[in-house]
Amino acid sequence: MINKKTDEFIGWTGLHFITESINNHKGFYDLGYRLLKRFWGQDFATESAFASIDFAFNKLNTSEIYAMADIDNETSNEILKKVGLNYINSFDYKGVKHNWYKLTSSEYEKKKYKSEILNKICYTNLVYGRINKKLGVVLSKDQIEELILSIIKETDESGFYRKGKNIYIINDNRNIRLTINSNTYRIITADRLIKKTTNR
Repeated sequence: MINKKTDEFIGWTGLHFITESINNHKGFYDLGYRLLKRFWGQDFATESAFASIDFAFNKLNTSEIYAMADIDNETSNEILKKVGLNYINSFDYKGVKHNWYKLTSSEYEKKKYKSEILNKICYTNLVYGRINKKLGVVLSKDQIEELILSIIKETDESGFYRKGKNIYIINDNRNIRLTINSNTYRIITADRLIKKTTNR
């Protein structure tokens, strides 16, 4: 990895296809990074990890990726969680305790939906009245937008799914389902759930 502004070597980062057995797994893509110390704390590792994840699922079309970090390396563990990997377990690797992480393509898509929706969400004038009617409330435009953002942020990625041209967000705690256009990220409506949804 090279600093584009200075042409300095920063370190290495990316995906390594592992053929040996690690934590009872082999034949998988491992996400890793190692930077020169003077470049720590500048988000280079985080940005490169995001890029590697996008490449893994969008170009390599792999179904899952893994990563490991020394259990005592707090920064490395924080980065892996920040970029979306999920902690699976802890194991011994060459005499050192490590944390084991995993991210599937399905989880990646749902996390991407959430991030992109929060960044690109938009409304039409008609949708405010529609949401008030559907939810049986009387809220201002600002209050509705605040409600929608809260629902999206609160909902776990497992509550996001795509069907056709829409993304649906199911928040069981609030008993609300949001419908969003997947191309424009425009809020279409919000509905009360008739019953708990178990099959998504």
